[in-house]
Amino acid sequence: MMKKKVLVTGATRGIGRSIAAGLLRDGYTVYGTGTHRSEERSKGLFDLAGVVWIDVDFAERVSVREFLKRISEVGPFYGLVNNAGV
Repeated sequence: MMKKKVLVTGATRGIGRSIAAGLLRDGYTVYGTGTHRSEERSKGLFDLAGVVWIDVDFAERVSVREFLKRISEVGPFYGLVNNAGV
């Protein structure tokens, strides 16, 4: 059986990080977003080991287009946690 995929925006810290870590513990495949070098910055954060990182800046159109293309290639997703914000 294939693991269910969940997309968590803003997964690099705070509430998003906690949610992503909990979903990983519960056996989901987690795709997380961050704005810059998320995969590199998350090294050593053992609670996030296994997150598939997708960098995106939701304030930049080109970045959003690239993000949408990427998630369309890896979807469909079982769930979305829309947590990114400033």
